[in-house]
Amino acid sequence: MPDLTSSLVPQATRGPNGYFQSPYSADPLLGDLRTTLLPVAIMALVSFLSTLGLSCFITYRMVSWRKYYRNYPGYNQYLLLIFNLILADCQQSVAFLISFHWIAKNGILAPTAACFIQGWLVQVGDVSSGVWVLSIAIHTWFLVVKGRQVEYVRFCCCLVGIWVFVLLLAIIGPISHPKTYFVNTGAWVRYFSFLVLFFRLLPSSLLINNGIVLDKPRL
Repeated sequence: MPDLTSSLVPQATRGPNGYFQSPYSADPLLGDLRTTLLPVAIMALVSFLSTLGLSCFITYRMVSWRKYYRNYPGYNQYLLLIFNLILADCQQSVAFLISFHWIAKNGILAPTAACFIQGWLVQVGDVSSGVWVLSIAIHTWFLVVKGRQVEYVRFCCCLVGIWVFVLLLAIIGPISHPKTYFVNTGAWVRYFSFLVLFFRLLPSSLLINNGIVLDKPRL
């Protein structure tokens, strides 16, 4: 039986330089792509610095909490949820910082280490940010409707479980297609496979739709 992926998309083949040929690599960057990558990289830098600074500030306050608070702020479940959302956004910003590398190279080349790192961080960042937004919505619903919070130990186990779930989703694709999963998709590196519908788009769509339903105000 023919592979479903190969029947839907053309196979990535290597050129004389060892990289995939167009459209799975862009060498050199055509048209205005090199110019338009610069704002993406700059905004990624701004996002990285802001999320890194905020995560460091929250971490410092939780470690040195006795100087500022009477009670340990780590017991605040909303703070922990937002903190994890910030970490997810920080990963996305790091992914797009690699745009500076593509600008310097004047090409988006696959397969390379930079290509894999950017694709991996984009995939983990996309899914994890959606999961944490959904988690905040579910937590808010549980508090408002049920009138109580999740027991703290169970809550912490859920936090760990969410990251495990995200990482499991992220590794399925690269394990299935270790050499061709992350390729150029226009302005950056993402995943190349029909399986993306299951590994990223479908889960993210469900998370967004569920978040809208859970956050919908009651009339």
